[in-house]
Amino acid sequence: MQLHKILTYVSFLLILTGAAGFAGTAELEQINKYGIAAALLLFLTGILCGVWAMLEDGSFRRWTRKK
Repeated sequence: MQLHKILTYVSFLLILTGAAGFAGTAELEQINKYGIAAALLLFLTGILCGVWAMLEDGSFRRWTRKK
């Protein structure tokens, strides 16, 4: 399996988990700052993995050249 495929799957799962973490902390009556920080960390890590996957695949370079 190629690296960009693994990074794409990991990125999707991290972003999904981070979004679920945001939703979980929003449902609490008392907002926990550590829950928000963990959800934000997962979300940002997922975005970074997605960008890395685009760089490995070469689609990021093609996307920036079209503009």
